[in-house]
Amino acid sequence: MMVRLLSKTADLLDVPTSSLHAWSDSQIVLHWLTKDVKTLEIFVANRVLAITKILPHHHWRHVRSADNPADLASRGLHAKLLIDSTLWWKRPPWLSLPPDQWPMRIIYKHLTSKTSVSCLSATTDSRIDSTDQHSFSQALWKRYSSFHHLTQVVAWIYRFHHNCRLPSSERPSDKVLSSSEVARVKPTLFRLSQLEQYSDVLELISKGKTLPKSHPLHRFLFTISAYGHITISTRIRVPTALSTPSQLTLLSPKSQQTKLQTLHVTYSHAGTSAMMSILGSTYYVPGLRCQLKLISKSCPMCQRAYARPLQHQMGLLPPSRTTPAPSFDKTGVDFADPFVIRQGHTRKPIYVKTYACLFVCLSTKTIHIELCSSLSTDDFLATLRRFIARRGCPSHIFSDNGTNFVGAREEIREIQAMTTTKNTINAISYLTSQNDIRWHHIPPRAPHFGGLWEAGVKSMKTLIWKILTPHPLRFEELYTALVKVEAILNPVQ
Repeated sequence: MMVRLLSKTADLLDVPTSSLHAWSDSQIVLHWLTKDVKTLEIFVANRVLAITKILPHHHWRHVRSADNPADLASRGLHAKLLIDSTLWWKRPPWLSLPPDQWPMRIIYKHLTSKTSVSCLSATTDSRIDSTDQHSFSQALWKRYSSFHHLTQVVAWIYRFHHNCRLPSSERPSDKVLSSSEVARVKPTLFRLSQLEQYSDVLELISKGKTLPKSHPLHRFLFTISAYGHITISTRIRVPTALSTPSQLTLLSPKSQQTKLQTLHVTYSHAGTSAMMSILGSTYYVPGLRCQLKLISKSCPMCQRAYARPLQHQMGLLPPSRTTPAPSFDKTGVDFADPFVIRQGHTRKPIYVKTYACLFVCLSTKTIHIELCSSLSTDDFLATLRRFIARRGCPSHIFSDNGTNFVGAREEIREIQAMTTTKNTINAISYLTSQNDIRWHHIPPRAPHFGGLWEAGVKSMKTLIWKILTPHPLRFEELYTALVKVEAILNPVQ
């Protein structure tokens, strides 16, 4: 951007490009400007090419930070010091001198392609100490987070080692590893991990000895495979058509975390039991269940899949639940699922639906159950009148937004409006003041606001379905059963 601004200003002032000079206090940038763009990174090369097209590198010079006025703006300077700053308002002292007296241009030297490079070769003894093998195995398993990636890398190393012994004409030219090359690597990796964790077992088996009874793996029958790693013999000896192996590879849970994580992703993040069934057909891993649980807990995909919703803190109880009041002074009401009853004593009775209407006291949690023939407003008003006659008139009734409750509320308002007219206000003013009922509806689609009567409906249904017979009851029999359930839910204190 600075070079573009300099070029535009020079064009407006008719200053030739040969008379332009640019300064920078960054020697790295000046080194890039003098270097071949092919040897630079793409990001740097594109910008160096754009700069040198406008202003070639021989127009650039180095300036010390102490003589760079732009350094005052980038670093910041107090206003009082800026007023008296000669560097900001004028120029560096040497800039007024002839160009031959300016600071000397720095010459950067670049390495050419003809630079000689010495190549050193080293040979090692084929015998490797067990301690070195352990450290190498640990570094190898920790370096790669994917077992597939690890096997690919080691397989390429094996191919390189093999090709070094062959003439150029006999070396394979394909750039993809074969399945046999990859399969040859896995036993080697297993052997390295076993040398780290089960070196004592490998030593005893190599000498033909058995493990002591104090060893946690003494109950298994171990053998050494053709590849030199430990295997566990199963009870299957004769080859069958089933894909059941006769040897299980012993794996260490500590060093095989990479393989277990890879298999966990390969088998679509299966659960612990499924992964144990899959791995148990080929490998034996001590403490496998605990390792699989740790892998599932650390897997981001499994964490999202099995994440539990945030448990919000419950709000305070409403005043209607905590204010002391007479029984059923504040009442919640709800209807339960329909019950099928039969009418008549004939051989072909008529089957109709009835509904259980549940009233619950919000202060004492006492329950009152009434049987209602239908969900119509008239039948519910009759049920409400029976409730008031037996339990007293409540001052507040809470319910959900059922159509029958809404219709009952409107009718009660009409009755209250009629009884408060001028003709009857003097006669029944005392009665209306004593029997005033205020109806409250919970918010729509918020059944948790009515959790108290919903719990009462659940308790009633749990008991009534155990009492009911397979055959529908008559109205009187069902009403008797509901009263019995009410007595059970309201024990005598």
